Amino acid sequence: PRTFMVYARDLFGNRLTRGGETFVASLSGTGLLDGTFVPGAVEDYDDGTYLCYFQTVLSGAFNLEVQLNGEVISPGTMEVTVLPGRARVDFSTIRGTGLAGLQAAGSTATDSFYVAPEIRIIARDSFRNMYNFDGLHIEVKVDGPQPGSLNSTDKSVSVFRECGLGCGEYVFFNSLQKSGDYTLTMLLHNKDTFGRITSSDKLNQNPYAFRVAGAQTSSPNSFFAGSGAVSCTVDDTCNFQ
Repeated sequence: PRTFMVYARDLFGNRLTRGGETFVASLSGTGLLDGTFVPGAVEDYDDGTYLCYFQTVLSGAFNLEVQLNGEVISPGTMEVTVLPGRARVDFSTIRGTGLAGLQAAGSTATDSFYVAPEIRIIARDSFRNMYNFDGLHIEVKVDGPQPGSLNSTDKSVSVFRECGLGCGEYVFFNSLQKSGDYTLTMLLHNKDTFGRITSSDKLNQNPYAFRVAGAQTSSPNSFFAGSGAVSCTVDDTCNFQ
């Protein structure tokens, strides 16, 4: 748990060196957590200092207060944000058109009406708190005729956006131009305080399999061939493909 210290002083601001005071610490939820109350634990060190800490399974915005005899002590009410814990594979959600069994090839660069298939991932921790901010490194590995890798750190192929109150999701755009059979594997990369990947967890136990069908017929990419396209006589049928 996160801790902080309380230092007792008298009416004139002199530091007290004895214990025995009754300090009460608390977290009060705000916004979506309005009405949530989390009592804190206070340990008296008997030297005028007190150790305070909280444990909560809810992430979100809180107001922190420490009171003595019913009055809030300095610096008053403070805003505290409790972040979700480590993202859990078994509590996260994967959805989107990019998981459909049959998809069309295409590219927004050549077709203004084409909409890239979306892979949408909502990450949750052990207590099912959702990540409503961008901070995770998620990778979507694409295996097939057009292999590749989509990373949440690359904003040209992904975006983080709100999906409702307190909800955020990672959206990956998987545009494929080569037809054939594909599989998708989603990885959650865990990092240390220096930003280095220490381990990776699969978000899907089994790869998602799908097939990409050809796009609309393209005149620049279509062609004809055959002996009939080279020469034929007026009384014969000129055959070519």
